[in-house]
Amino acid sequence: MNNIKLRPSLAPVAKQCSSAMFQDPERPEIRTSALEVFSNSGTALHAVFKDIIYPGLALTDEALMPYLDKYNVTLQGYYGIGWRAKQIQEKWQKVAHFYQGAQLEQTISCTLKNGYVLTGTPDLFAVNSEFGVIFDLKTGERDYDAFPQIEMYALILHKKYGAMGVKEYFGGLFYPMLEKYTNQKITVEYLDHLEDWWCNKMLFAGISYTTGPLCNVCPRLLSCQAMIRSVDPMAAELRLDREITPHDIKKFRPTIKMMEKMVENYKLVERALLDRFGVIDLGNGYELFLKEDFRDHLNTIESWRILTEEYQIPPVEILKGMKLSKEAVKESARCISVPRDRERGLGVMQKKLFAALDAGGAMEKVPRKEVSMRPQPESQLTKET
Repeated sequence: MNNIKLRPSLAPVAKQCSSAMFQDPERPEIRTSALEVFSNSGTALHAVFKDIIYPGLALTDEALMPYLDKYNVTLQGYYGIGWRAKQIQEKWQKVAHFYQGAQLEQTISCTLKNGYVLTGTPDLFAVNSEFGVIFDLKTGERDYDAFPQIEMYALILHKKYGAMGVKEYFGGLFYPMLEKYTNQKITVEYLDHLEDWWCNKMLFAGISYTTGPLCNVCPRLLSCQAMIRSVDPMAAELRLDREITPHDIKKFRPTIKMMEKMVENYKLVERALLDRFGVIDLGNGYELFLKEDFRDHLNTIESWRILTEEYQIPPVEILKGMKLSKEAVKESARCISVPRDRERGLGVMQKKLFAALDAGGAMEKVPRKEVSMRPQPESQLTKET
């Protein structure tokens, strides 16, 4: 089957590959997925940092043993926390002097100028009369930009301690698994701008709406601006008191139906031109072309023989996953061996066959609602009169 596809014009084809995690069968204690194992390890290492590394206690195998059962992790091996904890300790010793006297994992909060209460829990923070420091430990193996989170912590501290005259903050991110430590200065001028930026984002989020799967149960269905734009796209200006009425559907339905016809005709023309020219350059780095897809269809008779005879699968188990179509049943009616006449024609036999299936409980009726149009009874009665 040929389908029209959009592809980058003259773009090189990139090869894709996939990899799988290998789980050693000799290590039955690992019973969870790789993602869950790393998540558990990260949680355990946070606790080790808080309880042992930051206070400066001795980091030994015996000290790590209580964390194994508590967080469902192992000590040795690639998934183990032993070598990871030692890496954290080694890297921490190089930067620890910046965070002397810092508060550990304490929840802080502030109220923004729009009344929103912003809350966060940095791993470490400290504020003195000149500057503040924030530290966050990321124990995963993914390198991603976490500085927006540090900036949010700095904004909270700025709102709480700005009156003390603190002029700048320093945020540190530590990725021990990646052997990476980054530090960034954050000025109070930037934090004032950041607060305005977040307040504007919240304001926009509060007055912008979009359609979704819960529209039919939303109490704002009739006054939702997204719904109004859908049925009245030509409205020059939307008012907050605007509501959808049946008149809107009556007004725009002919236009929408005409647009549907235009789209249908356009696709026919587009396909015809592609059949003629092969490729159409869209001028924006992309081009249209006809992609040939091959769809596999099983030969029912041969598949049944292989499944039942060669693999000895019980027929009832095969039939559980099969579905009969109405067209297949109609075609089967041709095999009913009866003399064909007006009373026993193909159409008559098909109707009898479906009636027998319905009476025998073989028909499953699934309710379905769809938009349809019909003449009003009053107007129809007037025409008949």
